[in-house]
Order: sequence, then structure tokens, then C-alpha cells
Amino acid sequence: MNEYSATINKDSATTSQFIGELTQAYLDDAEGTDTLLKAYPELKQAVLDNVDAYQKQQEAIQSNIDFANYICQCFKKRRI
Repeated sequence: MNEYSATINKDSATTSQFIGELTQAYLDDAEGTDTLLKAYPELKQAVLDNVDAYQKQQEAIQSNIDFANYICQCFKKRRI
């Protein structure tokens, strides 16, 4: 049973890694990515889900950067 679980975990990790790499190729607009995703709709949905999550993460990061910059400006104004 442990061998079976290990195989499933390995396959799952490999699939997850493949989806991650395919997502990066999609974001980079790599040649052939669209063709592959058209041929495999289940992959396309997984990639689009990753792209959506990535974009939300980038927005959150930018929001944190903007807030940190605002705080820095506030402290600079108080020192002068």
C-alpha cells in the first residue's frame, strides 16, 4: 500500500509541476502553448486557474509594496 501511495504522490507532484511549468509558458506566451491547451481542455482550465491565482498574488504583492511606500513617505514627512 505504501508503494501505491508513493506512486500517487509522485504522479501528483509531477502533474502539479507540469501544470506549473505550462502555466509559466502560457504567461511567457511561449510558442505552441495555445495549441497544446486547445488539444487538452482539462490542462487549459488548470493553467487558467493558476494564471488567475498568480494575478491575484501579484496584485496583493503590489498592494503591499504601495502600502510600504506610503508608510515610508509618511515617516519621511514627519522627520522634516
